[in-house]
Amino acid sequence: MNSISRRKFLGSSAAIGAGIAFIPNLISCSPVQKKLNVAIIGVGGRGKSQWGACTEDNVVALCDVDATRAREGFNTFPNAKKYTDFRKMMDEMAGQIDAVMISTPDHTHFPAAMAAMELNKHVLVEKPMATCLEECDAMIEASERTGKKLMNGYFEMFHPVYYKAKELIDQGAIGQVFFMKAIMAWFSDAANWRFDPKIGGGGILMDGHIHHSAMFKYYTGSDAKWVTTQGGTLASDAPVEDTAVTLIRSDTALAEISGSNRLKMPNSQNGRFFQEYIELYGTDGT
Repeated sequence: MNSISRRKFLGSSAAIGAGIAFIPNLISCSPVQKKLNVAIIGVGGRGKSQWGACTEDNVVALCDVDATRAREGFNTFPNAKKYTDFRKMMDEMAGQIDAVMISTPDHTHFPAAMAAMELNKHVLVEKPMATCLEECDAMIEASERTGKKLMNGYFEMFHPVYYKAKELIDQGAIGQVFFMKAIMAWFSDAANWRFDPKIGGGGILMDGHIHHSAMFKYYTGSDAKWVTTQGGTLASDAPVEDTAVTLIRSDTALAEISGSNRLKMPNSQNGRFFQEYIELYGTDGT
């Protein structure tokens, strides 16, 4: 895969609706004339994938409400200013920040991203963009109005295997993709915050299906015209769906996307309960 700098990323067009994604821990940074000054909101967990790739940029601020989870990031960037409130960070350092990376629980994506764009900062926010359509629309409008880039972190598209599949499809190796079949499933304890609808906005649909749904256009090159889902709380007592199947149809392609966050299938590659695959069927091959 060709390397791409954040400077090149920020100079390119963002295509949220097209399902194009950016995830820094799978993309190396190239030398640039001016390093970006980056602020990280959400330093623990997924945040490590963000700051872990900032070797060619200046991490000037780190914000996290949990000092224990953020300790590694705080220690890695001793000169970065530390905050527990992103609003205070923005107030004090707005003139020193070029871009903001957001890796916090889903319900905080919207306020953090909007605050950054209103201060004319580029934004990379983890998926899902927000927990409702209205917030997503407002974020896209803010990006267009301010001229700042807004991008969703769909890391699946930059997995070497899936990225190679995209290259082969673009080269015409299997013709036009007309059918896609995918599954992403793992096991989570029902006490996980992702099962709280006020925080995660939903269950497996928001946490798992969203990856492969975004990849539908990525691989087929067509816009969804019809979407339906059947799901429910089948293997837990969580207040959101833990298992679901989604069908997506365009004028030229169909996708079947399955998933569950209560699957107990050991995975020898990562040492935990996890399963994922994508099958792509084209007019000239599979």
